[in-house]
Amino acid sequence: DSSEASTVKKLVLEEGNGELPTDGSSVEIEYTGTLVGEKDWSAQDVADCWLSQLQGLDHLKAEFIQNNIDFALLSDTNVFTEEFCTTTLGISNKIQAKKLLMARNRLTKSQDEHPAGT
Repeated sequence: DSSEASTVKKLVLEEGNGELPTDGSSVEIEYTGTLVGEKDWSAQDVADCWLSQLQGLDHLKAEFIQNNIDFALLSDTNVFTEEFCTTTLGISNKIQAKKLLMARNRLTKSQDEHPAGT
């Protein structure tokens, strides 16, 4: 279903107050586009939410799911290494493997800097 491919999940941190806008009204919202809750991501979540959407690496989706690469494994720098990427995931291009690791590092840094609920 193509509508699920672009689904955005939201978490309301604080319920607003005041009058509800009517249909056709212009409204202004404050939004920060950060990912939260990655620590609970399953292999399917990693493949769907991170790998496919953020990195454009759809061709690795099956390998991520088959190898059960959830957030815990993805963020484990002792396991998810360049060697893991080349041998387990079959990435023959070392530059692509390094880009994958750099993207993982950005994700884990973002998680550390912006923990859920902050």
